[in-house]
Amino acid sequence: MNEITLEKNAIIDKFNSFGISCKNAFEAQSLLELKNEYCNQKACLKCALGINLLKSN
Repeated sequence: MNEITLEKNAIIDKFNSFGISCKNAFEAQSLLELKNEYCNQKACLKCALGINLLKSN
């Protein structure tokens, strides 16, 4: 997955708008999993990215 081009979708675009980018399909899949496990569950304070995003705003 490290050598596969990442997919373009609204979720990845939203992470990019927050300054979180990915280089390949592995990283994109990781961001999608974070969204499913933390963002969709409104568990921002249990997620390192969520905590950093909340601090920066």
